[in-house]
Amino acid sequence: MTSTVPDPLLPGVPARRSAGIQGGDPDAVLLRAALFRGLPTYITMKTVAAGKVIDLADGESILRPGQRNDAIFVVLMGTLEVRLGVLGFDEPVVVGPGDTLGELSIIDGEPASAAVVAVGPARVLAIPEDFFWTMLTPNQTFARNLARLLASRTRASNERVMARMKEHLAFEHLQRELSIARTIQLGMLPGRGVLFPDHPSVEAFGFMDPAQDIGGDLYDAFFLGPDRLAAAIGDVSGKGVPAALFMAKAVAQLRLVALSEKSPAAILARWNALLCEHNEAGMFVTLVFIVLDLRTGVVAYSNAGHPPPVMLGAAGARFLPMPRGLVAGMQPDAAYGEREIAMAPGETLVLYTDGVTEAEDPKGSLYGEERLVEEIAKTQAGDAEALVREIRASVEKHAGGAAQSDDVTLLAIRRR
Repeated sequence: MTSTVPDPLLPGVPARRSAGIQGGDPDAVLLRAALFRGLPTYITMKTVAAGKVIDLADGESILRPGQRNDAIFVVLMGTLEVRLGVLGFDEPVVVGPGDTLGELSIIDGEPASAAVVAVGPARVLAIPEDFFWTMLTPNQTFARNLARLLASRTRASNERVMARMKEHLAFEHLQRELSIARTIQLGMLPGRGVLFPDHPSVEAFGFMDPAQDIGGDLYDAFFLGPDRLAAAIGDVSGKGVPAALFMAKAVAQLRLVALSEKSPAAILARWNALLCEHNEAGMFVTLVFIVLDLRTGVVAYSNAGHPPPVMLGAAGARFLPMPRGLVAGMQPDAAYGEREIAMAPGETLVLYTDGVTEAEDPKGSLYGEERLVEEIAKTQAGDAEALVREIRASVEKHAGGAAQSDDVTLLAIRRR
C-alpha cells in the first residue's frame, strides 16, 4: 500500500489512490447510491473527478469524535463501522458500498460525533465540502435525496434509542428525563397523598411507590356528584415507559366513562371496550372500581381481575367478596359483575396492588394476603393516612432491604 500523505484540501484525510484493492468503480457505485439516485450522469462524473479515492486498512479511521470534517464519504468497497461510543451504544452501525457518511457534520459545521473505522480492507470516495455546497446541494434531486436520507437516519436513530433506553437508564441525562416523566405521572394521580382534606363525610389517602423511575400502577378518586365518591386502583401489565403510557390512557378514559355511566359494572364494561381499541401491544390492566354513597354508606363495586380490597371496621378486617371480571384491555365484549356492601361510619376501605402482597424478603418469601389483613386488623391508626403509612412500613420491614420488584400502591378511604 502506498504511504500516507495528508491531503491539503481534506485535513486529517489521507490522500491515497487505490493501490492494493481491486474493484469498487466510483462511477458505478455512485449511480446505485441513494444520495446520488436520479442525478444527471455529468454531475456523477464531476463528483468522481472532484473526489479522492482512499484505501483503508483494517482498523483505520476516516473520522474520529471531535474531528473537524471537510468531506462527505461514499463507501466504494468493503465494510465500515460507525462507532457512536455514547449513551452506552456499544453496538456499531455497519455501512457498506453505496452508503454515505459525514453529511451531518458538513451541514451543521460541528465536529464529528462518532468514529468511522474500516473493518477489513475498504475503499471510500471523499467528496470535498466546497463541491458538496456548490455543485451538489443546488440540484433539487440531490437535495431531495439528502432530505430523505437524513429523515431515514433520524427515524432509525429514534428506534435505536427506544430499543436501548432500559439498558442505559443509569446515564445522567436519561435519568433527568425519567425524573420529569415520573413527576408528570404522579401529577396525573389525584392530590399529593391526602385527598379531600376538608370534606365532612369522608377522608382518603393515596400512595404510589414505583419500582422503577416510572410505573404502571394507578389510583384515582373523584366525585360523581355531591354524595357519590368514585375510587379505583389498578395495575398495568409490564413496567417502565410502556406501562406508564398505558396507565395514562387508562386513567383518562376511566374518568370520561365514569361521568357518563351509572353503575361500576357498566363503567368497567365500556372502559374495557375503549382500552381494547388500538391495543396492538396487547397490554392489559387489572382494576377495582367502587362508588361510595356518602348518604347511605352503600359501596357498589366491580372488578377487572384485581385483588380484593380490605374492609376495616369494629369487627376487624376482612376481604370483600369479589364479583368475577376479566382483566381490562383483552376482550372488548367482556361482561363485569357488581356487588354492594354497607360501610358504616368509622369504617375504612383499603385498596392495594399486588406489589404489596407480593413483596419479597431476601429469601423470596412473600408478604402475603394473610399478613396484610392481620396488619390492618391490629392497626392503631386513627385516620386513612396513618393506616397507609403503617402498611407501607410493614411491607418495608418484611422486605428487609431486598430490591423492590413491583410498584407498591395503596388507597385508603374512611367514612367519617
